[in-house]
Amino acid sequence: MKNVKKLMLMSVAFLSLAATGCNGGNNGNSSSYEPDTNEVSVFILTGQSNMEGNTRFTETNLNQVFTDLEIEDGQVCFDGIKEVQTSFYGCGYGQIYTESNVHASNTEAGHKIDGKFLDTKTGMGNSDSSIGPELGAAYVIREQVDEEKPVFFIKCGVSGSGFDQKDSQGPKCDWNVEKDESLYSNILKPYTQNCLGLIEDAGFTPVIKAFLWNQGESDADEKKIPYYNDRFDALVDLFKTDFEEYAPDQEKDDIAVIDALIYEKNKPTTISINDEKLKNVARHDNYYYVDATEREGGIALTMGGDNLHYDLKSIFRLGMAYGQAILDNNLLD
Repeated sequence: MKNVKKLMLMSVAFLSLAATGCNGGNNGNSSSYEPDTNEVSVFILTGQSNMEGNTRFTETNLNQVFTDLEIEDGQVCFDGIKEVQTSFYGCGYGQIYTESNVHASNTEAGHKIDGKFLDTKTGMGNSDSSIGPELGAAYVIREQVDEEKPVFFIKCGVSGSGFDQKDSQGPKCDWNVEKDESLYSNILKPYTQNCLGLIEDAGFTPVIKAFLWNQGESDADEKKIPYYNDRFDALVDLFKTDFEEYAPDQEKDDIAVIDALIYEKNKPTTISINDEKLKNVARHDNYYYVDATEREGGIALTMGGDNLHYDLKSIFRLGMAYGQAILDNNLLD
């Protein structure tokens, strides 16, 4: 197994937020690619409910999170982070084709899949009163970005989605492209295409720097775990192939992958899923992970009252860990 090195995340003075990546020889920055003046960095955020954003907030309790994390300029998260533009699309379990259940940046009737970019702020989860990891990630990277050339987040989350869903949910929630490409080809692919077109229409040249993934709970089953990595890699490879022209230097393998370990206390098999994720990072160049667990070096995120979704401080810290992994691996360069 390849060496796995620790990346210490220093975004908040008193926290040690750890992101870990396979050293694979390139540390995510091996390409000779040199951006032209119009190129902007694009990140794909996808997966299931904790990526979609099912964590509720109020102004009061989010401000308390900022106090706990010694963040003094948290108001920007309510006002909007102009340096990071986000287009988001998310829906509940098995409801992806029911428009009334979709929460998206483009609220025009019949056009939600077309996307729309907005300043990154609160309310980009599964409702106007919810957030996902996009907020913490945008907060961390914003000072490294010129507002005139923003970073773009394309976020598409499907609650309850996995790689081996029951027939009753079928392609509506299944990322297993070797079985059925419906979820990918009907949602993630066209949504990404539309969003890239919006960036181009704004006069920029979009370059997809990384594929950020948060999923695994639906596959934490002894019968599914042995196939998890191959199914994930098939999805990633299809995405990279379809969007190779937007990769750095138009080399698809230069699109990094940042995976998140999932919460381990819901059931014992989640530990096995995380072990598989670590193996997958170790066997790939340009794959990295953020450690949400209580393992050594992990950031020990905790669940909210439903025991399925991160509490408010944890979802913000998860986003911060993604953001720091972007910075630590030079993915804005």
